[in-house]
Amino acid sequence: MPKINAAQAQKLRQVSADDRSRLALGKSGVGAYENFFVTVFETGQIVLTPVVAIPKNEALLWSNAEFMDSLTKGISQAISGRTKRLDHLIPNSKEIKKKSIRSKQGDRTKAKV
Repeated sequence: MPKINAAQAQKLRQVSADDRSRLALGKSGVGAYENFFVTVFETGQIVLTPVVAIPKNEALLWSNAEFMDSLTKGISQAISGRTKRLDHLIPNSKEIKKKSIRSKQGDRTKAKV
């Protein structure tokens, strides 16, 4: 069970549950829509641990060191300019590029009018 260290505690205050068992924590520094894990110990002590929710499909990156290393390496390479276009991997990339060029030319024509 975690011990409360008064020297480390930023704010220690008493709050009361309302008729629906809710606690108002705003005056304790908790912001709107923050998320917490709630741990209730046998002694009755309740500990709120701040958490950040991430989408399940992104959780794979955080739980797999190999994926995370690859992502970090790719970001570092992009930042340093060591990238190259991979249009050949995108189906219809030539058609997409042509449409993009045509729409930009159309925008310029409209701007001149």
